[in-house]
Amino acid sequence: MDSHTAGEPTRVVLDGLDSVPGATLSERSHALHARHPRLISAVVGEPRGWAPWHAVVPVPPDDPRADIAVLIFSALGPLDMCGHALIGTVTTLIEEGVVAASEPTTELTVQTGAGLVRVAATVERGRVRHVSFENAASYAFATDEVVAVPGLGEVRYDLAYGGLWYAVVDASSLGLAITLDRVHRLMALSERIRAAINASLPEHPDEPDGPTFVPQLLWTTTEGTRSGTNLATSTQLGFDRSPAAPAHPPARPSSTPRAPSRSAIRSITTACSARRSRPRSCESSSSRQAAPPSRPE
Repeated sequence: MDSHTAGEPTRVVLDGLDSVPGATLSERSHALHARHPRLISAVVGEPRGWAPWHAVVPVPPDDPRADIAVLIFSALGPLDMCGHALIGTVTTLIEEGVVAASEPTTELTVQTGAGLVRVAATVERGRVRHVSFENAASYAFATDEVVAVPGLGEVRYDLAYGGLWYAVVDASSLGLAITLDRVHRLMALSERIRAAINASLPEHPDEPDGPTFVPQLLWTTTEGTRSGTNLATSTQLGFDRSPAAPAHPPARPSSTPRAPSRSAIRSITTACSARRSRPRSCESSSSRQAAPPSRPE
């Protein structure tokens, strides 16, 4: 079943891959990609899909606290977590009757590669009208880093984890705006900036398990106290049409409990962040995202 969330597609595989072997979600993810590379290519590749396609395989959880577990993958390979894919999957499972709906609110705990995610779906007459979730812990690994980029000079960025590793760059610091007509320019600059960052990844003395590769760059802006506009980019996936969650350095978290986050195509989610402590002195946050209903097709 296919759906879209604020412009970004998700394909949910409802049958045929749910018996992937493995005692843990991580083992099942490895088995899926090791044993079924052609099936994965058929699900997300041409001609049935293309680079932005994300796919999800619901499987039984190995964590007793979870209601379901999900294997998420795309052209990047396996993904620990993806917000739009989670929203699309929950919508599909409820509307297709795979998950029993409870009106007005259906609550689920979903096991992802990034941890447990609590989800609440607003349901009216069997249709999902709204999905929100509290993400697994996200955190800043390094802030206010500077990298020299040929042709651009010094670029300041933060390095954060939110199911994937992201380099976060304030577009306005380079005199740029995040609009649809500038997407190709931003994507080209992303390639150069990510290449420079990956050639000199920072190290954190209290966090030995830091990134060995940063696959995505998140352009962000702020508009007063609102979350503003953002654009996630990657080599394999191009640009994300749905809004990413807002990124705030630890010193300046969002002052708005719930604020709109816009994408380059002007689709909107709302998000809020909550400061939490993290072992080994790393700042962390938990984010909620919400979006208009994802329509299965």
